[in-house]
Amino acid sequence: MTAAGELRKVTIACDNNFIIKGLVRVVHGVRLEDFINKSDRFIAVSDVEFRQPIGVTSFKLTGKRHKKKEQILLNKDYIKFIE
Repeated sequence: MTAAGELRKVTIACDNNFIIKGLVRVVHGVRLEDFINKSDRFIAVSDVEFRQPIGVTSFKLTGKRHKKKEQILLNKDYIKFIE
């Protein structure tokens, strides 16, 4: 954790059927949902892994890894859900 916030692991489902796993820096004590709703149009995601869904097993989404990136700026308009 730094003065700017804490890194939280997230899984993001996008409307292009890709799953993004990575880290989002959130102000300490703020819920992820509140941070996303109050942030600008783009959110920074680091240590990013792109996956394409291939199925659901035991209520968990599984996917094939396609690519890794150090950091991306994700347009919030393309997010279906985030956890």
